[in-house]
Amino acid sequence: MSDSLILRAEFSIEKMLGAGAFGEVHLGRELQTNNLRALKILPLTGSAIDEIKALCRLSAEHDNIIIYDRAIKVDDGKVCLVMEYCCGGDLNDFLLSHTREPQRDLRFMRQIASAVAFLHANGIIHRDLKPDNILLTADGTLKVGDFGLAKLASDSKQGGSLQNYYMKSFRGHRFFVAPEVLDKRYTEKSDVFLMGEIFVCMLKRKVLLLPPSNSSVFVPSYIGDPDLFSSLKGIGEAIHHGEVDRCELSDESTIEISPKLRAFIDKMLLKDYHGRPTAAEVKHYVFTTTQSPPYTILAGGEVCSRIASPIAPPRPTASGAALKGGYTLEKVLQL
Repeated sequence: MSDSLILRAEFSIEKMLGAGAFGEVHLGRELQTNNLRALKILPLTGSAIDEIKALCRLSAEHDNIIIYDRAIKVDDGKVCLVMEYCCGGDLNDFLLSHTREPQRDLRFMRQIASAVAFLHANGIIHRDLKPDNILLTADGTLKVGDFGLAKLASDSKQGGSLQNYYMKSFRGHRFFVAPEVLDKRYTEKSDVFLMGEIFVCMLKRKVLLLPPSNSSVFVPSYIGDPDLFSSLKGIGEAIHHGEVDRCELSDESTIEISPKLRAFIDKMLLKDYHGRPTAAEVKHYVFTTTQSPPYTILAGGEVCSRIASPIAPPRPTASGAALKGGYTLEKVLQL
């Protein structure tokens, strides 16, 4: 990479972790501490600045949000975000390689809801929640990451409040998008729809093969012929176009989903976002109301009936204006 001279002054570059339209992510070992870090290298565009601004807002750490350590301006108009390295891969790959486990899946739901509620409490809408953007640490803790599409309410007249805050630009994934986003008038409740879709992925385990690599990805639901990829529509798009009324969470042949949880997830996936719960209400539900397993395994596995032990939500933390290490947005742009 062209910026290796600057980064190699601080890191030993181990390998590339991923690449795409957003840029590149490398695994680097910090020379001073010997700690592994994920190095996300982006063009210093408006999207990168939005991500840095979101990170500056989240200077207070949360157990289920990726820790961003600092930002380094590198050559060729690029910036490197130094992040916590999660060696457990992403949630999509984890679900592909692990069998169902009700108690673990309940813990995952709690961690995702806690993270999104924290983001919204800090005036941040993620807008790109999906299994690929949720990572796992070595001990199996989930971490919400990739804030490249995040939107800050502080950029608006509301000054940070999400009340009556509407967004207009289309942001989404083919299979992970809220119906109202396609109308280009939506609120933070679009994140709640995406959370509901992730919960459905965990429960239904529906897999698609994506061309051209035939990589396996979990999707909540779709309509169309899976053998003709171009014909497929995600459930959000199908609801938007009136082809289906709602995303219904039905039992699979091997599991029986808790009726109360099913009803709550159905509410998260309502077409009318006004009827959806807030992220804080989702968090409250999965921490306090859902104490029994989210589903029972009927065949092909051991039935799990143990009651979930209460898990205290992460303690409240104050928001701040600087990244860990004192890197404000202005400081990054001036480096």
